[in-house]
Amino acid sequence: MRRALAALTLACLLTSCLTAAIGARRASTHAASPLGAGLLVTSSPAPDPIRRAPARASRDLVRRALTARRVAHLRAVRRRAAAARAVASATPAVSGGTQWDVIARCESGGNWHTNTGNGYYGGLQEDMGMWTTYDGLVYAARPDLATREQQITVATRARDGYRNRAGRTYSARGYTPWPVCG
Repeated sequence: MRRALAALTLACLLTSCLTAAIGARRASTHAASPLGAGLLVTSSPAPDPIRRAPARASRDLVRRALTARRVAHLRAVRRRAAAARAVASATPAVSGGTQWDVIARCESGGNWHTNTGNGYYGGLQEDMGMWTTYDGLVYAARPDLATREQQITVATRARDGYRNRAGRTYSARGYTPWPVCG
């Protein structure tokens, strides 16, 4: 990217220098006109290939710079997608999913991505305290943004007890976070 910008700057400098040289040449042509000194020739001058070349070169440099930006953006998007796939594949397999499906039907009508604005999110209606404590932020910012399997993983950690990434151990809570449906 720096090379492209340096080349673009050089092309601009060359263009301005060539423009000044061409302007001086035209002025000397007008002064030596056969119609007399000081008179301007009204016919349009022939296209100057020297003047067009730097403009074409600078357009090419700009096009290359924009292409480099697009390529860098696409690479960043691909890296983020690969990281998301890695996190998703690191999610442990869900066991006992049917009990969690029953709780989700009771809590949210079985909609795993619900956000009703009451402070509880996702199919299991987990609050942010529980989501943060049991390392749900590894998967998504909120439970309703995570997959069914990721929500079940966090709920299983709460039910069975868990030692989080910070090294703190939390005792098993059973189904107490879901007093009506659990």
